Amino acid sequence: TKAACAAVDYSGPIAPAPVVTIPGEMVAPDKVENCKAWRKDALDKLSRQEFGKFDLVILSPIVPGENSSKSRFQGWKAGYLRTLNIVAKSTPKVLILRDMPYLSKSKDVVKCIAKHKGKAAQKCGAKPKRALNPKAWKITQQVAAKFRNVQAVDLATKTCTKTLCSPIEGRLIKVRDSHHYVHPYMTRKLYFPLRKPILTR
Repeated sequence: TKAACAAVDYSGPIAPAPVVTIPGEMVAPDKVENCKAWRKDALDKLSRQEFGKFDLVILSPIVPGENSSKSRFQGWKAGYLRTLNIVAKSTPKVLILRDMPYLSKSKDVVKCIAKHKGKAAQKCGAKPKRALNPKAWKITQQVAAKFRNVQAVDLATKTCTKTLCSPIEGRLIKVRDSHHYVHPYMTRKLYFPLRKPILTR
C-alpha cells in the first residue's frame, strides 16, 4: 500500500482545477500523478507476479462522498472494474473491505472525545446513513459480483448501532481521526469478523 493513494484506478473530476477532491481532503495534482504511477507499477508487478504468488489480496479503497455527482460514481465504478480486471486475474481470491464510517463532524476526533467525555458518542459520532455511504457500498457489491473470486466484506456496520456510528465503545477508542481505526480496536473487534471470509474457500 501507499499512504493516501486509492487502490481504484480513478482520481475523480477536477473541480475546481487544478485540485482533485477526495472525501474530507484536497489533493494536489502532483500527489494524484504520483499515486497513478505507483498504482500502475504495483498492478503491473502483481500481474507479472514479481512479488511472487499471492493467495489473497485485500483492497480497502477510498470512496466518493455520499453527495458526489452521478458522473463521479460512474467514473469510480469504471475505475474499480479496471483495477479488479487486473487483480482478480493475478490472485485466486480478492476481498474488498467496505470503507469505515466517515466521522467528518470532527476532524480531530480524539480531541472531540476528550472535550465531550461522557457525551462523546453523540457529539463526535455520526448517523449511519451519512457515515456509511450506502451508494458507494452498493456499487462495491455490484462490482464484486462481476468476478467469481472477488468478495465484498462489510466490517463497517459492525462498528455502528442502527442509530449511531460512534468513535468509542465503552472505554475503547475506535479511531485516531475521522476515517482511520486504531490498531487495538481492529485487533480486538474486527479480527474474527474478517477471519471468516479470509479462510473461506
